[in-house]
Formats: sequence, structure tokens, C-alpha cells
Amino acid sequence: MPMFWRLFLANAVALAVAFLALAFGLVTVSVPPTSDQLFILILGFASLLLVNAAMASYGLTGMSELREAIAHRSDEPIVLPAGAAPELRTLAATYNAMLDRLENERTATARAALRAHEDERARLGRDLHDEIGQNLTFLLLRLRDVGKAAPPELEAELEAVSDATRTTLEHVRSLSRQLRPGALADLGLKPALASLLDDARQLGLSTDLQFAGWVTPDAERDLAIYRVVQEALTNIIKHAQATSVTVSVERIDDMLAVRIADDGHGRAGIDGTGTGSMRERVRLVGGTFRREASPGVGTTVAIEVPFAVSGGTESGPPTRPIPTISMFPPPAWGETDD
Repeated sequence: MPMFWRLFLANAVALAVAFLALAFGLVTVSVPPTSDQLFILILGFASLLLVNAAMASYGLTGMSELREAIAHRSDEPIVLPAGAAPELRTLAATYNAMLDRLENERTATARAALRAHEDERARLGRDLHDEIGQNLTFLLLRLRDVGKAAPPELEAELEAVSDATRTTLEHVRSLSRQLRPGALADLGLKPALASLLDDARQLGLSTDLQFAGWVTPDAERDLAIYRVVQEALTNIIKHAQATSVTVSVERIDDMLAVRIADDGHGRAGIDGTGTGSMRERVRLVGGTFRREASPGVGTTVAIEVPFAVSGGTESGPPTRPIPTISMFPPPAWGETDD
């Protein structure tokens, strides 16, 4: 019953009782009233106040929870007590629906921004490879031709320029491969992760990939997993002082579980930009993220993402051989990059 009718009926019943008592002589009031009559009037007035207070208190059950949730802008849905008034239940339901709508809109906006970010990374990667990379290749060829016709006293300088150009070309190609994960689109998740681990192995890590069976391709899910593994391996190489890393992928019901474990120093700390980026990527595809650090044992990053995010296809593994693509800087760059 709405709070208005609760208060109205409670007051109506109390006033009806007082009316009947006066009308049928159960209670009489003289002017001026006697002490007994005044006591009865005060008692009736107090009873009426208590009835109104009780009904209002009962009707406003849950108001404090609603006020606290709105005041603190909590993202958790409001759950009101069983005796809450219908008006408050309606208000709480409206507030919860608003939270769901805002969360859906925020997730949709973040996913659209992430897709735009990935598209821009791919465009930059193509530009680096197709334009700058080709120009540097042409420059190397021209330097080689010039070196053949140059006098002997210029050979050393031309060789130094060629070496610098060749190093720059390798850096540009590496940047292009980091920006655009071609192996993921061409071969699928398992070969792309194997390529990442191959690059990590070139930097001195002992790696192991455990991939349980064939996984149906899904563009958004695979890209999220790929970027998380890439960021985790980058953190391991730069900060963990690890000698080995294991990446495992397995399907658990409707989820795909990925685990990246290393044997580094395992020191816990405040999540940095990389960890925050991994956590946000996993959240945007509806998954969960967990990072555990054990001093002297190592660090484990574990994620679970839905098996179907953007709608996978039921095709089998690729049969056309396509060369894998390195996603990490070459060893010389990894030694100098901070």
C-alpha cells in the first residue's frame, strides 16, 4: 500500500474512534475540562502522534540505504529491506536501472574508443611499414650503390651511415609490428601468442605455451587476450628479473582462462599504467582480471573472458602457411630501451 494511504487510513481510524467516543458519551469534555478529561485528551493526542510516527517510520524503511547509496554514488545496485514503501522501491528500481544504463553506455563508449585506438595503431603501423620502412630500404640500397663508387677514404663513413640506417629500419619495423599484430589476424590466437613467446625467448627468457585444443576465433576476445599477454610479457622483461614464463590457455565452460606466470622477484606494488590497461581491456569484454605477486616465487596474471564476445566463426585452424610476425623490439633495442 502506498505511504499516503497508510497515513490516511491510520489517521482516519484514530479520528473515527475519537468521534464515536464523543458521540456516544464514552468520553465527555466540559468547559473548562477537568483533570481526568484533560488527561484523556492528552492521551488521545499522544496516541494519534504515535500512530503517525509508527506509520511514517514503517513507510520510510529503506530511505537511509537509498540516501547513502545516492550520496556516495556507489556503483552497486540498491537493495531495500522487505518492508520498504512502494514509492521507495520504485525509486530504487529507477536508480538501479540508471546505473545499468550508465554502465552499459560507459562500456560501449570505452569499447568504441578502444576499437578506434586499435584502428589508429594499425594505420600507424601500416604507414611506418609502407612509407618510412620502404624509404629507409631505398636509402640502404642507394648507400650500397654509392659505396661501390665512393673513394676508399669514404668507405668507413658510408658504412657507419648504412649501419645507422639499418638499425633505424629495424626499429621502425619493430614499431610497426607492435602497433599492428598481423599474426593475430592471419593465423589466430595460438600462433600469435607463440610468436610473442618466441620474441621473449630471443631476449633471454625460457618460455612455455600451454594451449588446450582449438579455440574458435573471436576478434575482440582474441585482441584483448593478445594485448594482455603482450603487456604482461613486457612487464616481465623490464621489471621482474625473471628467467622463465609460462602462458596457459584453456576453456572452462563458457569462459576462456589465460594465465601468465613468471619466476621473477614477485614484489607487489601499486598497479601502474600497464596493469590498469590490462584490467580495463578485460573488463570491457566482460571478463575478470587478477594479479598475484609472491616474493621470491614470482607473479601470476590470470584472466577469464567470455568465449564469445564479438561472435566467433566455426572455421578450423588456418592451413595456409603465413610467416609469424615479431612483436617485440630486437635484442639490441631491448637492452637500451628503458
